[in-house]
Amino acid sequence: MAQRVIALELLASKESTGNGFFDVAARALTIGLGCRWAGFGRLLADGHTVEVIAFWDAKGPSATFSYPVDNSPCGEIYNSTPDYPYRLYADCLTERFSGPPLLAQIGAVSYRGEAIFDSAGRNVAHAFAIGDRPFENDLSAEEFFRLVGQRAGAEFHRQSAEQALLRSREEAVVASRTKSEFLANMSHEFRTPLNAVLGFSDLMKTEAFGPLGDPRYMEYVDAIQSSGQHLLDVISNILDLSKGESGFMALHEDPVNVTEVLDMCLSLVAERARSGKITLLAEYGRDLPPLVVDGVKLKQIIINLLSNAVKFTPAGGTVTVRANVGEDGRMVFQVADTGIGIAAKQIAVAFEPFRQVDASTRTDAEGTGLGLPLVRLLTRLHDGSFDFESVPGEGTVATVGFPAIRTLEHPAGERNDQTLVAASR
Repeated sequence: MAQRVIALELLASKESTGNGFFDVAARALTIGLGCRWAGFGRLLADGHTVEVIAFWDAKGPSATFSYPVDNSPCGEIYNSTPDYPYRLYADCLTERFSGPPLLAQIGAVSYRGEAIFDSAGRNVAHAFAIGDRPFENDLSAEEFFRLVGQRAGAEFHRQSAEQALLRSREEAVVASRTKSEFLANMSHEFRTPLNAVLGFSDLMKTEAFGPLGDPRYMEYVDAIQSSGQHLLDVISNILDLSKGESGFMALHEDPVNVTEVLDMCLSLVAERARSGKITLLAEYGRDLPPLVVDGVKLKQIIINLLSNAVKFTPAGGTVTVRANVGEDGRMVFQVADTGIGIAAKQIAVAFEPFRQVDASTRTDAEGTGLGLPLVRLLTRLHDGSFDFESVPGEGTVATVGFPAIRTLEHPAGERNDQTLVAASR
């Protein structure tokens, strides 16, 4: 009894705070129960592996480790329910359970364990005590063990809540940074074409070069038109992404001439590619079968991928567009470039709306950061797939695939009328 009083005093001491709590609680269990080992573990996301967060033997703390719960007493704990979370195996432990091997290696004989549940009733962690000799079926020992286990459960929940708050704070910081980057990008995207619209229209209004018949005014009209179109494209992309994410974007599907769409998209980026000394290659046949999709959305997908490829490909590089129908009937589009590429850890950033990779250092890269998120959204609306592979310094390959049911003139592409109309998913 005196040992348990010492253990409880230790558990209530200043040592038993913060990250050090579980080490102190494990030590308290070994003192109060007179057992050789004790500790705490938590179940990892795979549902089959436990990470030991504190482990104490009679000599002191030990390094933490992970192990599979299959065929172990801990596995029984993680199969328990809130109304029966406690287990006792008083002896013959290694004869009862074949895993993990550590039990046999350390000479374990007996085991006590209790589950820790989250607010949703899921078994997420556990307390344990292991002996190198049989445990007595002692009610006071059980009460002590369960008391410490419940205190540990409360601390586990407190630390989990604290970590959740930290994650929320980090997400809020990222969201704030994203908003700032978005506003900075929008300032550039809107201000530049608006200055062109206002400046050139003012020159025309005041007839600075004489009557409007002067041929230079036609150049200004072209600049005004292209600037206005750019603004319209930016606003349209923002609205499309907003509608898609809120589930209000409908698809207007018809059989589309894929070759014509690809030719048109290439022509729209051809001038920018020429000015950047980039070679455009078209690797697709003239006999591609019709594809039942929203034609406008398909153009958005291809143009966004092409624009990104041209934007991030240096002079002398190539951008290749491919399209084909596989044996399974799926039509696949691919845009490959020999550009600067993206590091694997940055790909997730590239798919976040309004963000750009290395936005802080790439001030020369115009854009709203909506291209890839919009491509992914529009592809999903068609039940398609979008794969993105990139290697820094070597280039990027973006692949969009549409289900075989959308390919006409193919055995796997037979459709019924109900599939011709789709809404946001």
